[in-house]
Amino acid sequence: MDKATNRRGALMSLVKATAGVSALGIACSVSQCTAPAHGAAPTTATVIDRLAWDRAMRIHDQAKATNAALSARWTQIDERYQRICDRAASRIEWKNLSGGILQSQRRDIMWRSDLDQLERSFADAHGKTWWAPDPDARKAAFREGIAQIRRWRRAREEATRRLGYDLILEQSDAACDAYSAAEGALIAMPAPDNAALLWKLEKIIDDCDGTTSPWSVEYVAPVLADARRLLSREG
Repeated sequence: MDKATNRRGALMSLVKATAGVSALGIACSVSQCTAPAHGAAPTTATVIDRLAWDRAMRIHDQAKATNAALSARWTQIDERYQRICDRAASRIEWKNLSGGILQSQRRDIMWRSDLDQLERSFADAHGKTWWAPDPDARKAAFREGIAQIRRWRRAREEATRRLGYDLILEQSDAACDAYSAAEGALIAMPAPDNAALLWKLEKIIDDCDGTTSPWSVEYVAPVLADARRLLSREG
């Protein structure tokens, strides 16, 4: 079944969840910071980098946990929803509709078509696109097929309401967006040390069906800048 997407929420403004600071705000607050020269004493900028990174990581971890919890809840509800819809769909006798509906049209008919108009069009097509020894019986069978589609639609609408399907979809999508934003904010921030750089590298060099994700140059540019700054140091 189609998810009502983008579709993804007022509930999950997680990027503002910790200390009232957004991940984007954190990224902006350190955008002017620079690392101290080799051998120099720690500066205020260095401390801000470390504190800002740790704060952003806490926001990220909370967003990750919330996304995982809502994703699991979404999966449970979606499985129940699909079972209800599939059960109702199995009761549609498509043979009753074979004179007016092609198999390739079934999904569109179930989800979007004007069923009243479809029924009228079928009746008007008698003697033009279909014939039967008993036209009235054939029309009655077609009407029953249309009624079964209506019952499927009602079952789907009831399942959507009873399971809170739209709400959990909205919450799950918002949590996914917040998690993605929190991770993106960390990628964009200056890494305060090699451990932070390694975290970034493990995020962008991920396993995507045996290959790595095709990140844009703009997205990975902060990671390359971190590597040049941190790994070119002596000692």
